[in-house]
Amino acid sequence: MTAGFLECFPGLNAILLDLPGVLEHTQEMLAQRGLAHKVELCPADILQHWPVEQGRFALVILSNIVHAYAEEEAAHLLNCAKDALRPDGLLLIHDFFPEHRREKAALFDLNMFINTYNGKVFSGKWLEEKLAAHGLHSTGLLPLASDTAVIIAAGEQKTLAGLCLEQSGRLAVKIQELGFKDVRPVSAGDVQVAEWTGLRCRFGCDQYGKLRCPPHNPFPADTRAVLLDYSLALLLEGEPPTKNFQQRVLQAEREAFLAGYYKAFAYWSGPCAICAECAQDGLCRNPRQSRPSMEGAGIDVFETARRAGLSLDTVKNRGDYVRYFALLLLE
Repeated sequence: MTAGFLECFPGLNAILLDLPGVLEHTQEMLAQRGLAHKVELCPADILQHWPVEQGRFALVILSNIVHAYAEEEAAHLLNCAKDALRPDGLLLIHDFFPEHRREKAALFDLNMFINTYNGKVFSGKWLEEKLAAHGLHSTGLLPLASDTAVIIAAGEQKTLAGLCLEQSGRLAVKIQELGFKDVRPVSAGDVQVAEWTGLRCRFGCDQYGKLRCPPHNPFPADTRAVLLDYSLALLLEGEPPTKNFQQRVLQAEREAFLAGYYKAFAYWSGPCAICAECAQDGLCRNPRQSRPSMEGAGIDVFETARRAGLSLDTVKNRGDYVRYFALLLLE
């Protein structure tokens, strides 16, 4: 990570704090990349006093460090990092977080439980609270394309305001906290629309003809036309009961709207279950909260999920685990 920063910003120099044995390997790696002259190696036990000048650094990075310890040690590290920052400096925490790639974070937490004395994977919310207790403002969790994420903190809010941060990733984390199992960014161009989906509704579903179901849904041609107005979407994964899932989807759409995505619109899973039963006169009593289903609007959910990097199989037996998906269009 240090090498990456130094290659992107040639005017920087760095000091690396770590155990002597680790720094021996670090020196070799930096020499191979022609960066050894820009890095000072500082053997240290980071659980003790940091042998560096306080208030000196524009950037302090804790990369895959916090998870190695428990609450008390983690709080000590945050305090030492804060003391090392200059007034306009930034603290970057890079780690595994349960709010991002939940299964991978859980497995890594198990790894810490087995292979360390007291290491654990902390939630982003816990770290944000500790940063605030140390007088630091933070960005919230910023997911990366990998299994890890970052939190950036600073002593003054205006320092963070000057950062150019990718907004959809922050929104994805906030939406997942609503109770979704997974939230994946997907290009609007990767949303697969097909003509055959309406056949499965018309021939095989006893809800066909219900309000907000085919033929009262957008047709595949309509969906293709709508997708031309969007470039980015989020694929939301949840589970039954249907009404609870659909209510969360509406919450997610609202979060996106409040975050500035004024064109946010959601397609959920299955027939509308917001009301206990549909009105018998054919007029929806709750159009504000009703949305079309992905499959009813012509979206091939299986192929779209696969393009988002998710594995999805057909349910073979009654009572098997069912996965629900919704598509939240952004821009």
